[in-house]
Amino acid sequence: MKTGHIILKPFLIAAFLAVILFVFLYMTERAERKRDNPFIPQPTLTESQIKKVHQAVAAYTNKYDRRPGTLEALVNEGLLTPKDLFSTDREDIPAIDKSTSRFTVTPDVIYFPALKPTDPADGVLLCTVLLKDEDDPFLVIYNDGRFSALKSRELIEALNRTYEHIGAACIPNRPISLRQDRVIPNLN
Repeated sequence: MKTGHIILKPFLIAAFLAVILFVFLYMTERAERKRDNPFIPQPTLTESQIKKVHQAVAAYTNKYDRRPGTLEALVNEGLLTPKDLFSTDREDIPAIDKSTSRFTVTPDVIYFPALKPTDPADGVLLCTVLLKDEDDPFLVIYNDGRFSALKSRELIEALNRTYEHIGAACIPNRPISLRQDRVIPNLN
């Protein structure tokens, strides 16, 4: 019995040291990556803000029996204020340009007005594409109203499904994709 313990002890010590070395190397590499490519916080909406935008889209849809063509339509209708569409971290909230009826700066939420309520439930209706913190998730409201916080890979997959559906609806019988393994046809 004692012989087994003698052989097992050095093995456990070696395994423990290997784990420590791996963690050290991983953390060193991660620190170097952060130093070489520091994360720059960006303005983005909070969970409560993106849910409020969705409620405004739903109210507009109920009133007019169609979704709004732009987020500015929700402001013009009085369902939202410009403050609702921009990060709370912004010092100045952009206004709507009277000549174009559009914000002078793109809102901090992406809206896909081409999705109809009858389109697939997993289509992305609203999402954030910027992060305040490197480890934050992207916020998404799906076409059926579900809220989700996604990692970047999950957001890319959800956006691919959305773009593929919108593209197929706009151009029947023409495959369109943002996936790198597929070619987007030249429509010119």
